[in-house]
Amino acid sequence: MVLRSFAVAREEGYVVMPGGLSRVAPSANTWVVSNQLGGVSKDIWVLASEPERQVSLLTATQQPVALTRDGDDVPGRVADDLFWLGRYTERTEGGARLLREVLLRLLGSDRTPQDDSWSPLLRAVTYQTGTLPGFIGEGADERLHAPERELLSVILDRKRVGSLRYDIDALVRVGRSVRDRLSTDSSRVINGLNRELLRPCELTGALEALQRLIILLAAFAGLSGESMSRGQGWRFLEIGRHLERAVHTVTLLRSVFVAASVRTSNVWEALLAVAHSVKTYRRRYRSQVQPGAVLDLLLLDEGNPRSVGYQLLQLEELVAALGSDAAPRRSTADRFTLAALTQLRLFDVASLTAPPAGQSAKQSPDGLAALKALLEQLASLLAQLSDELTRRYFSHAEAPHQLVRIV
Repeated sequence: MVLRSFAVAREEGYVVMPGGLSRVAPSANTWVVSNQLGGVSKDIWVLASEPERQVSLLTATQQPVALTRDGDDVPGRVADDLFWLGRYTERTEGGARLLREVLLRLLGSDRTPQDDSWSPLLRAVTYQTGTLPGFIGEGADERLHAPERELLSVILDRKRVGSLRYDIDALVRVGRSVRDRLSTDSSRVINGLNRELLRPCELTGALEALQRLIILLAAFAGLSGESMSRGQGWRFLEIGRHLERAVHTVTLLRSVFVAASVRTSNVWEALLAVAHSVKTYRRRYRSQVQPGAVLDLLLLDEGNPRSVGYQLLQLEELVAALGSDAAPRRSTADRFTLAALTQLRLFDVASLTAPPAGQSAKQSPDGLAALKALLEQLASLLAQLSDELTRRYFSHAEAPHQLVRIV
């Protein structure tokens, strides 16, 4: 064993520190102590002659504390991490719900050749995760015919940017960096998320893991809402959640509702399932699924917590709360949320369908073009909102200063 101890120089001499490091050989007859040859490193503890005196910088309990509701100041780094914790939470949940619906249809015994929602859903996986080429790039036809390998890669490959496991790693990383802002139970949930999808598995095992993942994410959202005080930290977390959910739904509608060449009731039901709104639709309409009603529920209905309208309404309130009440004008971020909400409210969902006499409703080309333009505009405004929040609250780069006088 090789022992390394440490001493600290003081004015009156040196003080040996109560501990050290050691490197231990792998066997008793080995005279060369090296980690490369199998040795291990260990801490050395030196027992004191008396118990260690406890020293604390906290206020003594005998002194009464002054009551206050301050202490919720959020540094830029913490605000950035909380914002992205909210985004990665929703990104992981959105991906898990979409992939669960795909696997349920792939593994379900009642799947029929008439189910034309299959290809749009697979392409939506690539659009949502950004894992190109996937089901839309080169070789897409082959992967659409046999999607198992690609789906497992999108779920399990933690080195593939955009995969579900990649998003979980990002969520865990930022969650642990702000663990002092979260409750103990929230940290336990994050540790539980980190244990999912770590090992190779088949599609059946992946489906079971997705079910557990969605429950854990719902638990985290509930704990965050019930245990965090309504300060700036909570606002940044919620802004990240609502912003990412809006982006997810807009992307889903663009990739399935607009881009899909086949649009039947199977496609609309798949959209409702991914958006967690099937029972809401059935309870409200009690009829066959129709595109106009689906679009109203997922896009315009500000009372549906899964709709884009609801997310924009919450973002408007949360972003406004970040600024000062004394500000004489709206901030740039305020204007982005207001513009997106206004454009959404001005959209006429009735223009999407034009039912001829005696026929079922069909999609109007003009209405579909208007929907496409709206979704593109919403996607652009949400991206600009994210960039503006980053510039205003998270970026600490100073403006360049001119050091040389130009004559």
